[in-house]
Amino acid sequence: MYKLLDEVFVRNGSTQHAVEVVATPLNWVLCAKHRRSFQQKDLSMTGSDSEDWIYPYGSDERYHMQHTHLFASDLDAAVEFYRHWFHGRVVWDGDTAGARNIFMKIGVGAIHFYDQPPRASGKNAVHHLGMQVVGLLELYDRMKSEGLHIPNPIREFGNGGGYFMLGAPDNVLIEVFEPGLSKYPEVRSYYGFDDEGT
Repeated sequence: MYKLLDEVFVRNGSTQHAVEVVATPLNWVLCAKHRRSFQQKDLSMTGSDSEDWIYPYGSDERYHMQHTHLFASDLDAAVEFYRHWFHGRVVWDGDTAGARNIFMKIGVGAIHFYDQPPRASGKNAVHHLGMQVVGLLELYDRMKSEGLHIPNPIREFGNGGGYFMLGAPDNVLIEVFEPGLSKYPEVRSYYGFDDEGT
């Protein structure tokens, strides 16, 4: 699934981590026009000259909503929850900003975890995570049968889609949804469907 493009060494305090630069559908992809060898001196931010910019994800877009970062009072339990229920894959586990961090890919999106309990009770600034799924009814039935906290039944959108809210570790609220097929092409595209609605 991952194609290794390069390996770089990042110094963080007194430790040095090998970081693989990989190509995935929505991971760091270097455009061929801007591909360069990564040496320690190259690990700086891009300057104001757009000729030096390296665009991620194989796109020419400058901005991407890339991840949600969550505190985890029990990091192992949080990682296992998203691995078990949403097939999350840990792609990096290391020290960042003085705390253990885990980067997890779930389909085309990502969650990052701090190995620290939430700083305050409640949701802090995170209302919910949106988890797009295929097979909403089957997943709902499985989660209910295993006793997960699902306060309400599935609510239908009217276009073949629906959602339910799920309680996750550390009081994180997850909207588990299947979008259905919108009549608007831009909405279908947003949810990963082509112009034919498939």
